[in-house]
Amino acid sequence: MKASAILQAAIAVLLIIIPGFVTAASGDDIRFYATGDPVYVSGSAPGAQTTGLEAWLFGPNYWSEESLDTASDGSYVYEIEGGITGSLSPGQYYVVIQHPMYNGVFDVTPQAGVPGAGQTSVVSAAGDRFIIDGSGKLQGSAAAYALMNMLDSPDIDDTYTVTTFYLEEPWIKANDAGTYPAGSVVSLEGTTNIAAGERLLYTFDPSSGDIPSSKQSEGTAYTTSMAGQVYVEYGIPANTWTVEIDTAGMDPGTYIFTIESVGTGNTAQKYVALYEPLITPETPGETVLPETPPPTEAASAEETASAAGETPKAPSSLIPVLAALLTAVVFAATGIISRRR
Repeated sequence: MKASAILQAAIAVLLIIIPGFVTAASGDDIRFYATGDPVYVSGSAPGAQTTGLEAWLFGPNYWSEESLDTASDGSYVYEIEGGITGSLSPGQYYVVIQHPMYNGVFDVTPQAGVPGAGQTSVVSAAGDRFIIDGSGKLQGSAAAYALMNMLDSPDIDDTYTVTTFYLEEPWIKANDAGTYPAGSVVSLEGTTNIAAGERLLYTFDPSSGDIPSSKQSEGTAYTTSMAGQVYVEYGIPANTWTVEIDTAGMDPGTYIFTIESVGTGNTAQKYVALYEPLITPETPGETVLPETPPPTEAASAEETASAAGETPKAPSSLIPVLAALLTAVVFAATGIISRRR
């Protein structure tokens, strides 16, 4: 294969790598930005190191076009500065990155004074045009699609990629908080269109005077208020934030969680209820009595008779002895009576 053919094949493959975007952004792939925050579109455009690229931006009553250089490896970054987005109206915006392809020439360009004074048109080498500024202009999505239709013409060898995003007034939201046992770690989350990396401040305070702001326990002070900071994290379609609060030492009750953007001043609040943890009493174990040795035969008989209310019987071995004693007593008594007579 000739070197020129290899170069043409490389140029023909225009790879645009935009985090969170696809060539035709839709649904959850569409990004939301706060006015005043910068917007970045980055990617790779092989073969454009010498010619560069053209970056078009279309939105409500706004359009711009500028040259965009690429690095030695073909990568590029198109930045829409915060000062620009802060002056733009909220709404949907389109970024079209144009590549000159085979001939190294941009075949679709803006021309001032066409078709007349005070007007600017986008004109193609194939003879097509539409007004982008002045009387009869197209704007927003209509202008973006008109440009893409020109670039899609078989008579134009330029190629492009398109990215769409929304500009909104800054906002921050907190998800529903729910209830937690006092002493547990409370996890709070939310979303925002404020740029990733921006600092957020939060507070966690009792919502009424019936919960003291602090308490003493055995000489140790426990606060029932808390404050801290977190940073916005990148997300799709909106950025996110997460706060974890350790409520150890806090009394049960209702608390107010407030989070605020340092840069924009936007805030969000949620009520968090802490309840008294349920303590399950321990079940005492069974008392194990020491084993008693088995009773002897005689002791067993006595215990049985005693339990039945009977007088225990004398053992049979004592009967002859008792009979002899009784006989002696009788004889002795008879002798005494005879002598008295």
